[in-house]
Amino acid sequence: MTRTWERNSETINGLWPHCQWTDEEIDLWHADLSGLDQDVLLEAIREVKRSRDSLYPQLAWIHAAYRPLIAAKRAADRTARAAAEPAFAGDRLEIDPAESQRIAGLITARIESAGPGDVDGILATIREHVDQLDAAVASRLAWRAAAKRRGIEAAANRPNAVPVAIQESGADFEAIRRKALAQLRVVSG
Repeated sequence: MTRTWERNSETINGLWPHCQWTDEEIDLWHADLSGLDQDVLLEAIREVKRSRDSLYPQLAWIHAAYRPLIAAKRAADRTARAAAEPAFAGDRLEIDPAESQRIAGLITARIESAGPGDVDGILATIREHVDQLDAAVASRLAWRAAAKRRGIEAAANRPNAVPVAIQESGADFEAIRRKALAQLRVVSG
């Protein structure tokens, strides 16, 4: 249901028919309430009518009823958005360290023996196994593959170069980043 301020102002007038609004009061109520979520505002208006036995509503009562309702709606929206995001193994910490190392070893061997033209296939393999790899390992592999593409020997890890190299490589940097953040939340939380 999508309410409008006009419909909600009619509801206010209907619930408190004895009110004689001045132009200044109308302007004040409009300024304070018209920009709010009108569906939530309707519930706040109804809550005030149910809980306050008065011939005249108070703007502060409406705001006080609105605040917890909008907070609950926003929390529900955040939960729904989080549930709609694709789940990654790192979010659930189901990464098998031995399997991650085994896959990383196979990909590393491919990187070391590959030429610059073989890198796209290696990056596809990293993307294919990103849910089975530790985020840091996936980052290093993508960096090494990108370095191989540029013809640079990847002898040393350069952590500050990893995000740029991943982006240049075309690997799914966002998936790797979300996995790393999820792992950090579990470790620090």
